[in-house]
Order: sequence, then C-alpha cells, then structure tokens
Amino acid sequence: MKLRTVPSIINLKGKRVLLRVDWNIPVNKTIKHENKKTSFGGENLLKIQRSLATLKQLSRRGAIVIVLTHLGRPNGRDPKFSTRRLVPILKRFGVSVRFVDGFVVGRAKPGSIFLLENVRFNLGEEKNDPKLAKRYASLGDVFVNDAFASYRPHASVVGIPKFLDSYAGPALVAEVQALQHLIHHPKRPFIAFIGGLKISSKLPFLKTLITLCDRVYLGGAMSMNIAAARGWSVGASMIEAAAVPMARPLIKNQKLILPVDVQVTTRLTRHPRLRSTPIRSVGPKDMVVDVGPKTLAMWKREIGSVKTILWNGPVGIVEISASAKGSMALARMIAQRSRDDAFGVAGGSDTVPIVFSTKTQKKFDYVSTGGGALLEFVAKKGRLPSLIPLLTKS
Repeated sequence: MKLRTVPSIINLKGKRVLLRVDWNIPVNKTIKHENKKTSFGGENLLKIQRSLATLKQLSRRGAIVIVLTHLGRPNGRDPKFSTRRLVPILKRFGVSVRFVDGFVVGRAKPGSIFLLENVRFNLGEEKNDPKLAKRYASLGDVFVNDAFASYRPHASVVGIPKFLDSYAGPALVAEVQALQHLIHHPKRPFIAFIGGLKISSKLPFLKTLITLCDRVYLGGAMSMNIAAARGWSVGASMIEAAAVPMARPLIKNQKLILPVDVQVTTRLTRHPRLRSTPIRSVGPKDMVVDVGPKTLAMWKREIGSVKTILWNGPVGIVEISASAKGSMALARMIAQRSRDDAFGVAGGSDTVPIVFSTKTQKKFDYVSTGGGALLEFVAKKGRLPSLIPLLTKS
C-alpha cells in the first residue's frame, strides 16, 4: 500500500489547503489545561504533536492551512466539545491559529492557519453527506488527510477527496508504514497481546489476527469472555455477556491462549485485597482484575524469543493501581524486547497511557494513536475507506 503525498514541486504559496487531523483529545483534560490546574499527559498530546510537522511544513510553503478535526461525540452543538478549546494548546507549541465558527475564512496571508469548529457539529458529517463534503471542499484548493484515527467514512474524511486533489500527510504515512509490518511478511515468531473489555468490537480483529500471528495472548475482560465461552466459571468478573456466544467459534483455536492464573478480589475498591488463583478456579464471588504472576512469567519467556509483537488493550483494571501492575509489567517487557531485537507496536486509547506512565514510549518501534483504526486496519488488512482515496494509481 502506497499513499500519495504532496509533491515537493507543487507551489502551495497562497493555496488553501484543507488539513484533516485527529485532535480528538479528552475534553476534561482540555478544561484542566485551560484553567492551569494541570498539564496534559504525553499520551493526550501525541496526536497533536505528530501532526504539527505537517501543519508547520504547509505553512512554511506558503499555504493557507484550514484545519478540520472532530472532538468527542457531541449531540448537536455543545460548547464543551468546541475546538476553540484547542487554540491555547496549539499556542503552547508555538502555533498561532485563528478559530473559525462557520464556513467563511475570508482573505488571508500565505502561511496563515485557521481552525474550523468541530466537524461533528455539522449535520451530515457522520453520514458522509455529499453536500457537506462539497461545502468543505469549497474552502480549499487541496486536501491533505493526516488523521489515521479518523478512519470512518465521514464527509470530512472520504467525502472531500471526491472534489479536491487529495494527499496523505506524513503522520498518516508513518502510521500506515508501521502497521503494514504487522500484516505483510512480519518477522517471526509474531505474537500479540490483546486485552480490554468489549470483545464484540474486536471479534473481526481477533479473527484476522489469528491468521497473521503465531500466538495471541489474551488478558483482562477479553480473556474472561473467552473463558465464559468455554463454559468456565468467571464469577463476578466483567464480561460482555451478550457477545459470549459470538466468541464460541474461537475457543478451539490453539493460537488463542488464556492466562494460566489471574488476580481476583471479592470487593472492588481503590485498595482491593487481591489473591492469585488458576483461571480454572475462579470462585462464584471472585472478580478477575488482573493477570497473575505465573502468567507474567510465561509471557516474559515468550517475549524473549519473538521477533514481532503487537499489544492492544490493558490486561487488568488499570484505573486502580493494584490491578494495573500486570499491564505495566507487560509494557516494560515488550518495550525492552522492542529495544533489543524485535519490532514492537502498542496502540489503543487505553494502552497508550500505560506506555507513557511507564515511560517506555521511546523503546517501542511504534506507538499507534489509532484505537479503533488500528483494529480496523488489521481486520481489513489495510483497506480502510479513509485510505483508499489516497492510494497511488501506479
């Protein structure tokens, strides 16, 4: 898969470039930053940081850059989801932008940068309304998509390329190149660690991953869903009960490996009393909150001899420090192996904060900002609707 990029020979001076980015960062974090109560965690700024190079490069080439992004999941126009909140964050990085609420940008000098209001405030955005896409396109001369995580077929992602010359931005290209290592001739052995809560949204991803990997290790609620599908006792553990029947076709696949032991509690508090137990011995009142020490020891041995590793989803309840230890240990093990002799990728909205909290982000070969996009990319082997309009024709 090769994506078109903006040719260096194109004169962009005075040209209006629509730049689609993914600056969908937690709103509550934005509010805290604006009130100067706290600063962003690095994982929340990663999406902005990666697209800044594109933004500054276009500006230096004399383009009038008009930025489009979504923020949160607003139900209509909601001030707390306004992209106006991003202006001071960009200023922190030395980027001066003018906020525009509407579709009138007006006259501007080459190098100017504008930020449009949240695209999800516009009716028709999520339905890929061609009239809305054409209205976006009327603002620009060229379209650049630098938003891997914005992979859904929305007007500001797949609609605009029908009306303008369109290209992939550097951050998008880097993300695709890194993830292609996983689906096209990865070095073997290739293993994956998959956690998180909802198995229903990850089933297509798991089915494809099993065909790509030598082994897939499960943790967290993901593993308990499979345990339930096998008919094992899961006690009071968090599972997606409605999705358990859908997981049954996977239970006989020998590549799918559950933890050998787990950490359980009978009362989930900020400081729960934990004990280790074999996964087949979870009691009726037990809640599984993390993987156990024998599982971590097994994972460490496995990681030490592999060449490619993908990690998506925590393997415990990371909101509580006592049950976040397994996920943090896994982050350190994969990071060290990535630094030594393996290609290691971590991704997912709940995974990246763990990587940053363990300060291992520089050891991974790539930390993906795509949550659902990463899953969809692997499940569809790269054929995302957002990428197809940007493919080279050769």
